[in-house]
Amino acid sequence: MVSIDDAWSKYQLAEQALKSYDYANCLFNSQASIELSIKSLLDGLRIKYEMEHDVSDRLDEVPKKIKLEEYEIPDLSKLKAYSKLWVGVRNLAEYGDQRLNIAARSIFSEHEAKLALDHCSTTYHKCNHWLNKPRLFDTT
Repeated sequence: MVSIDDAWSKYQLAEQALKSYDYANCLFNSQASIELSIKSLLDGLRIKYEMEHDVSDRLDEVPKKIKLEEYEIPDLSKLKAYSKLWVGVRNLAEYGDQRLNIAARSIFSEHEAKLALDHCSTTYHKCNHWLNKPRLFDTT
């Protein structure tokens, strides 16, 4: 079971990496925080998912478990987009481009790192907020 605290730890690592100009590591930890935030929400609501990095399609089940305001529904789609976007660069951020022999630190800029961290922050805070909402019915 994934805890929102796990996502917070990765979020903090991403922030520290950005401050250290380690942009690839910022992207990597931002993606990990996004993934763990979503998984902690799904676990907290007892929504099953496969063991893979992007499980964001399961967010469609969230409105069946907690009451979301009308304005919050589009946020689910936004988090799905963030998850799919950053899981797509996960390996490049960790390993670089091995076919072209380019290190990860040479691929990403401050701009991409700040964007990843912004998406990470949004995902973490939304999931944490939703974890604290009353359930529509008992999920135990």
